[in-house]
Amino acid sequence: MDPFGTSSSPRGLLRSSVAGVCIAVLTATGLTSCTDNSDPTGASAPSVPSVDATPGHIITNTTFDAVAPAEARRVVFRSTSATGGPATVSGTLLSTDTQWAGPGPRPLAVVTPGTLGMADRCASSIALRFKAMPTPPSQELLQLGWDVMIVDYEGLGTPGTHPYMNRLSAGHSTLDAARAALTLRDGKDVRDDEEPDAKVPMAILGYSQGGGAAAAAAELAATYAPELDIKAVYAGAVPADLAATAQHIPSSTLAGAVGYSIAGLEATYPELSPAFDRILSAEGRAFVDSSTSDCVSETVNKWANDDTRSFTRDGRPLGMHLADSTIADRVRQQQLGGVAPTMPVFVTHNEHDDIVPVQPARDMVQRWTDAGADVTYSEISEDFGEGSHGLAFVKTRDEAFAWLLQKMDY
Repeated sequence: MDPFGTSSSPRGLLRSSVAGVCIAVLTATGLTSCTDNSDPTGASAPSVPSVDATPGHIITNTTFDAVAPAEARRVVFRSTSATGGPATVSGTLLSTDTQWAGPGPRPLAVVTPGTLGMADRCASSIALRFKAMPTPPSQELLQLGWDVMIVDYEGLGTPGTHPYMNRLSAGHSTLDAARAALTLRDGKDVRDDEEPDAKVPMAILGYSQGGGAAAAAAELAATYAPELDIKAVYAGAVPADLAATAQHIPSSTLAGAVGYSIAGLEATYPELSPAFDRILSAEGRAFVDSSTSDCVSETVNKWANDDTRSFTRDGRPLGMHLADSTIADRVRQQQLGGVAPTMPVFVTHNEHDDIVPVQPARDMVQRWTDAGADVTYSEISEDFGEGSHGLAFVKTRDEAFAWLLQKMDY
């Protein structure tokens, strides 16, 4: 099955059919397995304290067996939170077995996954230990001879609540994952006829939540990690405006992700909790609190297509509240498009995306282009119902790969 395979099912079947839920999640988020990867011992999600060290500093790294044709390492490293403090983040470095025959050092791809959930057990690095396939397009990149670093994001597999869709946290985690990966590579892939300190060319690739993380990294790279040689960024189905996404998503299979957003906002900005207490009904508070212990398949199973009206005291959908009151300022800080990337970026979206609205992505591209950025935008227009979210990945895949290899000078 294609990693972003397209399948749809009537809304009434989503709650009652585990298979239907699984297909909807795969389509919506780019996940490659709906297996329950819980670890009751907690051994795979150690409580590692943050350290006051340089961002990208490696705290621990552990090898494990993975399905991918590569040496796999779960890497825990220091990053920077949305509020500027130290954060502990994890990820998986896949060092390919494929010989590199291209010019210069072996490239590095940093892959940012789509929505996985909020609990530690949802982290990509933990799923990989249970033999899940790596996030697309990791397999193709490994076969090309690239190394791949897959980010877990802050709070997934490490202490703290995951700040879902937070622009600064996602961008920092992605760029620091690249730094950690470069440290582990230790120049071992540099050819004999090159300088040992030759810069490693890299690309960042993500779709859906991962598209937002990739776009955030593209915006932050010049100031946060200027030493990285990022040649290209692929950002698909970008949730460029959190408030607009929260208003659009309740009609979709991933309606419950609004709970992720609120839980992440409250954990990152505690001053918002009184405002949410005034907004949320008792059922709404239980919904948000329970979100932090769920992975995406569980969230879809519980809340697919829920309009969230019962979760508020005034009967308005939750997404409407993110666009007003004291919460709006923090929500606006997550908006993408305000800083022009300094590297080429490929953006793709489906006009009929059922999960992430297209207009904010168009606006982001326009603002970047107006500011002089090198942006390639490829939009499709295909309505496949509840399978529409992943179509832009599938339909623009060949175009995106050709663009990527061109920008990487291969």
